[in-house]
Amino acid sequence: MENENMGKITISLSKEAEKLLRDRADRNMRSISKEVEYLITYIEKHKIDVLNPFYPGMEEGKWKSVKDKVK
Repeated sequence: MENENMGKITISLSKEAEKLLRDRADRNMRSISKEVEYLITYIEKHKIDVLNPFYPGMEEGKWKSVKDKVK
């Protein structure tokens, strides 16, 4: 993303989530904002449904038939 179009968002995280994010950013040698940006773009790029982690990337409507087969 271009730095000229950057916005500013303030969020509150639990201490555990903040530690995980800081550790992940340090491990990947990124700033916290770049790590959050990476996570968001990765989720969107791969169409990962974080509320339905067992069927990531499935288009809406298709996952119902997959769930039915699992039963």
